[in-house]
Formats: sequence, C-alpha cells, structure tokens
Amino acid sequence: MALKRLSVLFLVVAFCGCFPPTETRVEESKNPYFLEGKARVKARDFKGAVEAFEKALEVNPQSALAHFELGILYEQHSEQSESDYINAMFHYQQVVKLRPSGIYPHDNARVRIASCKQELVKAESLAPVYYAMERELQKLKEENQALRTQLETPPVITQSPRPSLPTLQMTSTSTNSNLRTDSRQVERGATASGAEFVTPLPARAGNARMHVVKDGETAASIARLYRVRLELLLSANPSLNPKRMRAGQTLKVPPAS
Repeated sequence: MALKRLSVLFLVVAFCGCFPPTETRVEESKNPYFLEGKARVKARDFKGAVEAFEKALEVNPQSALAHFELGILYEQHSEQSESDYINAMFHYQQVVKLRPSGIYPHDNARVRIASCKQELVKAESLAPVYYAMERELQKLKEENQALRTQLETPPVITQSPRPSLPTLQMTSTSTNSNLRTDSRQVERGATASGAEFVTPLPARAGNARMHVVKDGETAASIARLYRVRLELLLSANPSLNPKRMRAGQTLKVPPAS
C-alpha cells in the first residue's frame, strides 16, 4: 500500500516537473501591463502601448497576445519603415510558435506576416528610384549653392577701350564714283563745302551679357527681351534646360544678331 502511494506521488511530481504551469489565454489578457497596453492603444498613445506590452512580455515571455499586439503596433502604428516591418514579423512569428493552428491569434499572425513581406518587397523595388531622386536632389543643392556663391561674389567689371574718333576722309564730289565702301562698316555724309566724309561704324560688342532669371521668365521671353534669336541664347548656354529654369539662375546673353 505504501509502495502504491509512493508511485502515485512520484507520478504527480514528475508531471509537475515536466509541465510547469503557464498563463492561459484568459490570464494573458488579465496581465496588468497587457491591460495598460490596450488602454494606451485606445488612447492612441502607441509609444506607451509598445512599452506596456514589452513589460507584459518580461512578466510572461510566452504571452502570444502581447506578441500579437506588438506586431500590430509595429506594422500599422509606426513610421512603417523597413525595420518596423521586420520587428512586426518577429512578433507575429512568435505568435505562430506559441499558438497552434486554429487557435487565436495564430491564423491572424500568419496573414500579417504575408502582408509585411509584401511591404518589404515593395520597399526594395522602390529603392533604386529613391536613391536616384536623392542623387538628383543633392545635385540640385550643389548647383543652388554654386549659384548663390556666384551671386554673392561681386562681378569683375572690365572696361573696354574707348573707340577712337571716326576718321574723316575728305574726298571731292567729283571722285564719289570711285569710292568703294562697305555699307555695313561706314557711314556717308557731306560737309558744308560739298566734300564727302566716310565714318566707320563702331564694331559690335563681342562680350556676352549676363542675365539673372526671374520668376515666370522663360528662355523665349529672355531672348525677346535682349532681341536675340532663341537658338543663339540656347547655344550660349549649352547646359540650360528650358523646361527646368529656376529663379536666380544666371544665363549668358550673346550679342544681338
């Protein structure tokens, strides 16, 4: 009889040693930190909710409900960055390990894992576009800085030599028929005594002018302003993109044609 009692006692001790008591799903939901986390979610204090559910896991690391709530917070109530989706997948995977299929929230966690994977794939496919935009933005910042430096630097004014006085070439009216001049380079006149003089016209300025683009101006309007052909203006500014002109941009204006 005593041997039988000892056998029963041994079985009870062995059973208790192999299967320690754990919180049931009802006990998980009664965890004070779990309840605090749910209250903070309701108040839209998501950061405080994360802290509360993490404390609930410190008390009971086997709490599938706390893992699931953390997964939801990282997936849906965060900056939704790549690291947030990875954290959400970790907690959902813990739920799958702690709950068998068909027991809440096992199936819900599996669905959320698939959703997080789709978001990560989407972010990876958009990465090249993001980096290209970032490079373009950096290039525009550098150009803007260069233009600002150029505008802040006082321009160097160079004085062109004064044109010499026009040379008067006195000729008699009888020799007008023998005078050959280029109408584009000389100007004819007559003195009071009847003698004719020829005045060379001043040469056109060869130095290009600079123009700072204002809001609303286009390449065509600037060309009309300086009375130059649009193709000459574009040729003088080979890096100019007429569709992407910005206020403050400096252009070279060629001499009027």
